[in-house]
Amino acid sequence: MKMQKGAFMRGLDNMVIKEIPVPEAGRGQVLVKLEYVGICGSDVHYFHTGACGSYKVDLSEDFMLGHECAGTIVEIGEGVKDLKVGDRVALEPGITCGTCEACKSGYYNLCPDVVFLATPPVQGCNEEYIAFPENMCFKLPDNVSTLEGCLIEPLSVDDVIRSQILCLLQPCIHQVRHDHFACPMGFAGKQRHQPDTSGAENDDGIADFHSALICRMESHGKRLDQASLQRGYIVRKLKAHVLRE
Repeated sequence: MKMQKGAFMRGLDNMVIKEIPVPEAGRGQVLVKLEYVGICGSDVHYFHTGACGSYKVDLSEDFMLGHECAGTIVEIGEGVKDLKVGDRVALEPGITCGTCEACKSGYYNLCPDVVFLATPPVQGCNEEYIAFPENMCFKLPDNVSTLEGCLIEPLSVDDVIRSQILCLLQPCIHQVRHDHFACPMGFAGKQRHQPDTSGAENDDGIADFHSALICRMESHGKRLDQASLQRGYIVRKLKAHVLRE
């Protein structure tokens, strides 16, 4: 059996490297040799506190972080049609059912049965190889590296969420600050937006944003409180809300 190295959190603030089997590409899957894995804000929360929002790591077991990744296909499984060995791909970390109304209508991000990498109890991808569904692997063009491909997931989150938030909040809010995000999503967003040069190190912008968001959503009959602003939950609520409108 071919083995690979994987990085796991063992308890809080502790990481270990383990030898684990290399998976085989099953039907409809490809085996990807991962080259880059980003560190998301959720990974940091899990690593330091064992939780992110309502999701909690079972600290009695080793848990693998990581969901922002890209690499090269080294094996294809039965039934794979559109990808081949040697293709460089970025992975969509949310594996969806493909059969519900949301998936069939093209809004697979709203699938109620999504299985998301590094969201307890689902293990992440801080490993050398991962077997993944072909339809959740997106081929990179020749002018996009796997390093850049690793940033596609956080960049897409940044683009979609901020555009939808601004649609909901205008004219309630004038600015969504990027200097509070020290992760690939924040990095990607900051490359395309004017940074705050005031030098102020406070959360007033975020607090104002939360208040405006609550105000705007409640004006549409959506009752939200501060707890509902946790990352992930608010993303799903916003996407569903915008889709309905």
